[in-house]
Amino acid sequence: MNRILIAITIIVSLNCTLLKAQTINPDNIELVKKLIEELPETQKEVLIMRYYVDMSFQEIADQTGVSINTALGRMRYALIHLRKKMKQLNFAYDKTIYPK
Repeated sequence: MNRILIAITIIVSLNCTLLKAQTINPDNIELVKKLIEELPETQKEVLIMRYYVDMSFQEIADQTGVSINTALGRMRYALIHLRKKMKQLNFAYDKTIYPK
């Protein structure tokens, strides 16, 4: 099992526990996890490294062997795809932070 997969497994477990502790609807947690799983592998990898492992974009670029601009682009497309899917499902997200 590679390091990324192990890190993802640990982080998803920890994140799920933290989110439940904040009394967020468990169905919402599962939906977000499902939406993340549906992302293309390269986008999912960058999103998880950035938000759940708290890596900088330079660290992500170094770890994945791509340029920092590629890492940034993958993150951008991951967020675009997540917002699009959330909108299709009428799943609310904070539009004051992410207006589009």
